[in-house]
Amino acid sequence: MIALKNINIKAAGAWLLAALLLTGFWHYTDPARKTSEKGQVLIRFWNGFTGPDGRSIIKLAETFNKQNPDVKVLVQRMDWGTYYNKLFVAGLGGRAPEVFILHATMVPRFKEAGFLSPLETDPALADDIDERVWSSVFHDGRQWAVPLDILPMGMFCNRTLFREAGLTNQLGEVLIPTNRKEVLDAMRRLTKDTDGDGKTDQWGHVISWVRLNWQSIVAQMDGKLVSADGKTCTVDAPENVAAMQFFIDLVEKEKVCPKPEGFDSWVGFLQGKVGIVFEGIWMLPELQKSDLDFQGAAFPTLGKHPGVWGDSHVMCLAAQIPAREKEAALRFMIFLSDNSLEWAKNGPIPVRKSIRATPEFQAMETQSAFAERIPDLEYSPMVPYKLELDAELDIAAERAIRRSVSPLEAFSQAGSNIQKVIERGGAE
Repeated sequence: MIALKNINIKAAGAWLLAALLLTGFWHYTDPARKTSEKGQVLIRFWNGFTGPDGRSIIKLAETFNKQNPDVKVLVQRMDWGTYYNKLFVAGLGGRAPEVFILHATMVPRFKEAGFLSPLETDPALADDIDERVWSSVFHDGRQWAVPLDILPMGMFCNRTLFREAGLTNQLGEVLIPTNRKEVLDAMRRLTKDTDGDGKTDQWGHVISWVRLNWQSIVAQMDGKLVSADGKTCTVDAPENVAAMQFFIDLVEKEKVCPKPEGFDSWVGFLQGKVGIVFEGIWMLPELQKSDLDFQGAAFPTLGKHPGVWGDSHVMCLAAQIPAREKEAALRFMIFLSDNSLEWAKNGPIPVRKSIRATPEFQAMETQSAFAERIPDLEYSPMVPYKLELDAELDIAAERAIRRSVSPLEAFSQAGSNIQKVIERGGAE
């Protein structure tokens, strides 16, 4: 699923600069690939779906091809760690795919580079998508993508450890915490020295992807990482520092969470040594393959009000593709949106409200639970310097949680670095 933290930031930035300076936009200049031997319109579809989601997307493309004999979709999957770099290279070489996946928060960067075609879709589609998600693909008053799914953070709980800690009701059902008080109580009761050697070997919580855990609480604290116009970095605001302090307190004050050094957070949860972990819906397939008795739940309210970090996979068209290819590509994009219930089996939550209302989706317990936070979803700032912003925030969050510097110092340094990116033209 989503793996933005693995992107080669410097390389991606270099390709973007080259694209802006050398081309100004992403041309569709590959006439040799317009039609197949059978006269079909060829649509190349690039994405980063290399896991179980990739197998699903291939099956969907095969179904589309059968139902649309005048079109042939060619699927190319790549690892997210190199995916965006390869998109830039394809554009520079005049071999841009007709359809490609972006994360919603990457749309401004590609739009600013001139890599996207603006879209006009059926107004009925907008009525079937939550406003927060739909608005994420609009910039400067125009639509630049079609949302495919929603990828929120949430909470996974080890049901076996909950039962052993007595965190059940009179019927023996696991009591899932929903607010700060309940979460802290559960974490305390889940933290144990099971072998009596004086050392904790079962933890109430473990911190996984620090930045996304932190950003979820930032959303609940009304914190902002950049100003509304994107020209001022505000990452060291008091609300943001307070959000990080919550996690530091879990380690140092509550002692319900191990220090990050020497403890593999996700492996620890899979091994049954951790009661609660905050993670993204994209981890669901790995849990489903395990023997762990787990339960997924909406991200709890740990700040002032409900809120959660999230992103979306969105479908985009390359700039300046011919009308015939554009029509076929749009047809394929809408087909994927219409059939995203199959896609949801891998974890991603369908953006279509009508699909989420079906009994089939409601039977997907984890996805349905995570979907409860869609009205409170908070995307990362929609700015062209998203890659640089994430890189600095990842470093700052790790420095803060590892206590190499204070949270304020970590975020102040990150803010200074991000501001330099903005002043070099990142917000223009």
